[in-house]
Amino acid sequence: MARERAGRQATAVGRGRRRLSSSDIRDLIALMRQSDIHEITVEVSPETRLTLRKPQPISGEAMSHAGSIEALAHERASIEAQQAQAAPTEKTVAVKTSFVGIYRRAAKHGAKPFVTVGDTVEEGQIVAAVETLNLINEVEAPLNGSVVELPLKDGQAVEYGQTLVVIKP
Repeated sequence: MARERAGRQATAVGRGRRRLSSSDIRDLIALMRQSDIHEITVEVSPETRLTLRKPQPISGEAMSHAGSIEALAHERASIEAQQAQAAPTEKTVAVKTSFVGIYRRAAKHGAKPFVTVGDTVEEGQIVAAVETLNLINEVEAPLNGSVVELPLKDGQAVEYGQTLVVIKP
């Protein structure tokens, strides 16, 4: 019954209008919170459709799985660091991200950057950060050396394996 009511209200919101107001969207969200409705789709016009979904609760099993993913990411980073140190024939080492998110050169907007070109870094020193879901993931230097390149701009989107900093041992 709640689903039928939500469907009628969602249709009424979009009827005769070309766009939804923020008040309409807030009303739909309130309707979802007060009922067992998990999803509402409103089609305002053939080009405009809004779908609202309740997030699924995170189970304890999923939380423990997330912890194991983080552990694997740290293990992978340490293996990559060992491989970087074991390859003396290369003149530079690319420090890559194991996260998808937004590249950050500093801890906060307007703060001093972690590193700049020409800086000397030590193994384990933070050289960059990747913001993912409002969580800052620090990226450490895998070896001692000097920064020779910062190929990205602060705030740029990054993907798995993308180079953040280039270090010369």
